[in-house]
Parts: sequence; structure tokens; C-alpha cells
Amino acid sequence: MLLILLLILAYLIQRSFGWNPSVFADEWYYSKFARLLPLAESILPSYLYLWIMGATKVCGTGFLDCARIANAIAFVAAAPFIYLSACSFTSKGLAAWVAILSALLPMGSYTAFFMPEAIYYFGFCLLSWYVLTQAYTNRRLHAAVAGAMLGVLSLVKVHAVFLLPALCIYLAFVQASDKRRSHSFPHSALIVLIAAATMLLAKFGISYLLVGKAGLSLFGSFYGSTASATPDRLLLLTKAWVNGRGHAMAVAILYAVPLVILVHSLLVALIDRNVDARSLRLQVYTFLMLGSALGLSVLYTASIAAADPAEALRLHLRYYDFAFPLLLIGAASALGEARSAGHRALPWMLAAAAAAVLLMATVKLPLYRLLLVDAPEIFAIANHPWTLYTAVGFGLLMLVLWARNGQRGAALFLFVFIPATVLVSESRLGAGMHYLADESYFDTAGKFARDRIPADERNQLTVMGSNVAQLMRALFHIDAKGADFIEVPYRAPISTDQLPAGRRWVLVVDTHPIPDHLSVVARAEQYTLIELGRDDFTHGKQTVMMNAALPAGLIARVEGLSGQEPNGRWSDAKQVVFYTLQPLPKDLTLTLRAAAFGPNVGSPFTVRIGDAAASMTLGQAASVTTLDFKTDGRARTITIDVPQPTSPQSLGQSDDSRTLGLMLNSLTFKSNE
Repeated sequence: MLLILLLILAYLIQRSFGWNPSVFADEWYYSKFARLLPLAESILPSYLYLWIMGATKVCGTGFLDCARIANAIAFVAAAPFIYLSACSFTSKGLAAWVAILSALLPMGSYTAFFMPEAIYYFGFCLLSWYVLTQAYTNRRLHAAVAGAMLGVLSLVKVHAVFLLPALCIYLAFVQASDKRRSHSFPHSALIVLIAAATMLLAKFGISYLLVGKAGLSLFGSFYGSTASATPDRLLLLTKAWVNGRGHAMAVAILYAVPLVILVHSLLVALIDRNVDARSLRLQVYTFLMLGSALGLSVLYTASIAAADPAEALRLHLRYYDFAFPLLLIGAASALGEARSAGHRALPWMLAAAAAAVLLMATVKLPLYRLLLVDAPEIFAIANHPWTLYTAVGFGLLMLVLWARNGQRGAALFLFVFIPATVLVSESRLGAGMHYLADESYFDTAGKFARDRIPADERNQLTVMGSNVAQLMRALFHIDAKGADFIEVPYRAPISTDQLPAGRRWVLVVDTHPIPDHLSVVARAEQYTLIELGRDDFTHGKQTVMMNAALPAGLIARVEGLSGQEPNGRWSDAKQVVFYTLQPLPKDLTLTLRAAAFGPNVGSPFTVRIGDAAASMTLGQAASVTTLDFKTDGRARTITIDVPQPTSPQSLGQSDDSRTLGLMLNSLTFKSNE
């Protein structure tokens, strides 16, 4: 088995070596916060993952390939723990087969991306091995270690937080079902409290060691702001139904037999408790972990779909596919178990229900958005009619065989269906991943700017173009913490007013007409590199984008603003103060794009420059406000008074304890002198 795993590792590494990045904004944010910025400035709470991947800085411009090697090692390293877990439920030979199949699953495509999926997968497999196989030691110690492991896992991906209820219920179930020990409610409650406490202690303790007070947030600023959104409940349920139905069809195509095995075991246990205790624990653990992760995926997608209806048709299997090896172990365990003769009708009823879902998938599933980066397992099957129909036909056959004889259906699934899907998926995924990573002119432009601009000046670069995701792709290659982007209409002319403040360089990607007076350093068919002169407030407009580093040539420092986020920066104090390097013009027009938070909506904000002051009101959605100021020409501060700084935590919206007032997207200066 070891030799096979090493061959799989070598294949995963060489498959994507040298390819361009392809998943944005994810890869750019993870790379930026891991390698270019202090951990405390990360808006993503994946502090342990970012700390680990920070080591790729030693690889220079090859950092992405180094990340891929680390991902591949982590992904394949999960296989031994899958093997050890499976050994508790089936023979060593079958356990080895399950471990090898797991290492070949389509989710291995995640090793190509600068994202935490592969390391998260390893952590979950390690956690599952410990929880499933070490439960016969001291139960309190077992719960404490399991909770701590989950806390560490949440620092790779915060989604692990939502596995805590499932883990606690499982530990309580194990405690209550052990006839050799006391299973009173106080004992089970104590086990739950220990697991929850150690999970939180590990998460916040390690976060504090890595980033200080910035780590004492459950979800971090990025996910915290997402969690604070409260869409209409009826609309949320409607979108959840649409999305959940898609997930049901996708998972049924991939794992129909293990799913009916799982449900059958749980129902038989409820009816007469005549099931093997060890096997039942596996099925309960699988049900809880897979169910909670799948439920999170559906609800999260539904919350996004409330604002963008198309998102309801997007299936994010990568939020729960890390649990798929548990289904393989469940199928393998069924090969060695004789089915009780007392429930002959139940298997046929379950098989009929699963068959109905499979038949519905032939019509409904192609209507969903099945993307390689979201769902590599179903992407390769359901996007092609003949493979979809073949998979459904196989599924129906396996269900019939399972209903007649459980072992035959499980054997066909493990030894024919899964290997066949692996082969089909590999051919389709290889082509799809190669297409995503093909060299685009955004890659070429980003690499050219990185090589042409001196290293100490790359932070003074702004990329302009019409595709936000592709602009981030260029920034990934430029690899500078202060570089930012400005979105402009497709192939529209670039005007002087659009040029960013405090920037030395501008990279315009695509064929946008450029003003003649600008200093063009290099021009190619699809990009233009421009060098700007010294920035000040005296000519035209200067726009400061708040979702990037503040321009060192204009802004000396700022008080009262949180770190940069995708849309800008939140105020987190009673006042926001910008200190400028140069005196502001006597006659100045200040344009703010901003939105208010909570009780600040509709309340007056006061903006002051020197002795001049103006008032503005903001709504919940971002809007543009223009204010005119006449000063003595010596003022160097812009102050915004926030009427009612309020934390989302105090409103019960999230655990974000920052006192927010307004989200500032951009600030534009225009001298009227």
C-alpha cells in the first residue's frame, strides 16, 4: 500500500506542477494573508493554515508549486488514518483498498490550489481515526482530545466550528450506549461540556498565540460580516430547498449504496437495536458529520442566493466531501455483515426511495451549476449525458442487488463503480483543470509587471481592468501586499480621473484606450504598463480604494478603521481620522462611497476638514456622497464623526465585537483651485 500511495503522491505533484492559479478570489487571499501580510491582518480566521503556508515564502516565485507539494503530501498522508479507521470495521485487505480509493477520489484536484482543503481533509481524517478507534480509553480524556483536535481543525478552515454539535452528540451517544459504564445524563453532559470547552480553548488559545487579540473572534471579520446578514426566512427556506434537492441528487449518484446502508443501520437500531454496536457507531458518526457539513453547505449557499438567485443552483460539495471516505468505510463494513432476516421489506423501501432520487437526477441535475472547483466529483459525471445516464443505471443496479443481498450491492460499489468513476473523473478533471490553468493575458501581464517593476515599488502598483477575478489572478503573480486593483467597464477608455491616488505604477489589462499624456513604459497587445509621477492633491482627482493598502504618498496614517476587507474598511471607533502628508487644498471636493451599519443608518455623520464641516446620511447599501470644503489650506486631517458605533455582537447578529459605524469603500479628492 505504501508504494501505491507514493506513486499517487508523485502523480498529484507532477499533474499540476507549473500551472497558473485558477480559483479567485480564494487563492489570492490565502496567498496574500499567508505570505505577504502579518497574520493579525488576515480577514480569514484560518490562522494555522496561513502560518503553515507562510513557509512557501522561501520558494520565491515558485511558491505556488511549493504549496501544491504541501497539499499533495497532506492529502495522501490522510490515507494511513483512513486505513487505520477502516481496520476497526473490516479486514485489513479491504481497509487498504478503501484507503487507496480515498487517495484517488476526485477531491484530490484541490491539491492544485492555494487553498486549505487538502490540509483540512487530512485533519478531519486524523480526527475521525481518533474519535472512532480510541473511544475505549478514558472517556473524559477522549472527549478532551477530540474537542482540542476539532479546535485545531477550525484554524485550518473555520467551517469545522459547525462540526462541534455533531461531535458532541456522537460522544454523548457513545457514552450513553456503553452498557459497561454509567450512562446517566450527568455523565453524558459532562462529556459534551469537556469536548466543547477544549475545542474553544484550543481554537482561541492557538489563535491568541499566533495573532494576539485579533484571533479572539469565532468567525473572523470576513465570515463574521457574512453571518450578520439576515435574509428573509421564507426566501432562505425556498433557496435552501432548491439547493438541498440538488445536493441530494448529486450525493445519491455518487454514494447511493453507502447511504442506504447507513439509513438502514440507523432504522434497524431504532426498531429492535439488533445491530453490531461498533458498526452502529460508525454509521452514527458518519450521519452526524456528513449531515452537519452538508446542512451547512445548503444553508450558506441559500443565504448567498437570497441576494443572487443563481447561487441557489450552485453545488458546493467541497464543504462536505471530506467525509466521503466514511461512506467508503461503511460500504466495506457491510461486506462482512449478515443482514437481519426480520426486516426484508425495509431494504426494498430504502432502495426505491434512492432510485426515485436517481431518476429525478437525470432530468433535474443538469440544470444546476456544476463547477470543477466546487464539486469535482459530480462535475465529471453530470455535465455529460452519457456518463450521467450510465452512473444512474449503475446506481439502480447496485440498489437492486443491495436490496436482494446487501453484500453484492456493496461489492459492486467498491470494486466496480468507484474505480470506474475515478477513471472517468480523472480524464475529465485533467482536461478541466488544464483549461482553468491555461496561460491567459492576465497571467502574462502580471508576470511582466512583477519582473519589470523594482521589488520595492510593486506595492505602488494598481491593476485596472474589467474582470475582478482575473484582476486578482494578475495580482497573484505580482505578489505584492500593497498592490491593488480598480474595476473599469469593459474596454472603456481610461481617464485621468480614474487613476488611483498614491500609486507609482498602473497596469491596464485588455485593450483600454490610454490618455496620450501618460508615460507608457511598455505596451503589448493585451496590457499596458504606465508609470505615474509624484502624487499629490493638486491635479485632477485622486481616488483612494479602501479594500487595498492606503497610498503611502498621500496618507500618513489613519485612526478608527479596521483592516481591509473585500469591499473596503469598517470604522471601529467614534471617529475616523485620516492624516495626510500634504496640506489639503483650500477648495476641495470630497466624494465618499460608503454604507452605514445598524442604528447609524439614517443618522447624521459629520465630516470635518480644519474648521470646515459638512453632514451626510448613509443607508444600509453603499451610496456616493459628495461634500465641498473651503479651508485655510493648512489642514492635514479629515475627521468623520460616527453617531452610534455599535457591535454586531450586541445586536445578536454575530460574535464580531468591533463597534462598527460605516463601511467605507472609497475616498476621492478633487482640488477646485
